[in-house]
Amino acid sequence: MDNKAIYRLMLSQSKNSNDPKTLLKELLEFDNFLYSKISSIAVKYGNGKHPKHRVTKYHDFFVDNVGCNESVLDLGSGLGDVTYDVACKTNAEVVGIELNEQNVIEARKRYNGKRKNLIFTHGDMNVDIDRLKSWRPDSSTHFDIVIMSNVLEHMGDRVNLLKNIVKIVTPKKILFRIPYFEREWMVPVKKELGVKYFLDSTHKIEYTYDEFYKEMKDANLEVDSLKANWGEIWAVCIPK
Repeated sequence: MDNKAIYRLMLSQSKNSNDPKTLLKELLEFDNFLYSKISSIAVKYGNGKHPKHRVTKYHDFFVDNVGCNESVLDLGSGLGDVTYDVACKTNAEVVGIELNEQNVIEARKRYNGKRKNLIFTHGDMNVDIDRLKSWRPDSSTHFDIVIMSNVLEHMGDRVNLLKNIVKIVTPKKILFRIPYFEREWMVPVKKELGVKYFLDSTHKIEYTYDEFYKEMKDANLEVDSLKANWGEIWAVCIPK
């Protein structure tokens, strides 16, 4: 069934329903379908890079919070776009760790050779974080800054993960970008009606303000600054 046929089917079902709850649930489910399709086509429109990188300018949040000589560990570095931009800001070492090996290969293809202070490596932050010293010439596990851009929401035991990162990496601050539950009214209504409301099926959580503050407190992190932007929470947190 093509997209137009699906749309006609949804419209037909909606017109045949006299129950507002049923009608709303159907339309919200269709909203999820559209979001998925739009995201997929948007990447093609951006020649392999989602337009949100350009439109929301979220890279600037990370770059602006990094000093020119600060070492950076980007956990869940994906295709390396943020990692590269940060490496252009600092003269210190910038390392991206990514679970998806194909993403690491693509990141290296895009950015290897462009910055001497930039390294991409394949690893799982849940089990490999204490192996940092084996990846570095100075056998150190310390980085000044940790970046977690759309990463934390994919993790299960987030509090212990964050405690472990702080213990091993000893960063001065951690920079977070995470999806915001209170981004629009449809999200809690989807939850209320039993419609999938996560932006990604692999998410474990999409945070309210209260949930984020509580989790940071449980992880012994202090929220130094926080703002909601483009349906996301952008936060700077400091180990206590």
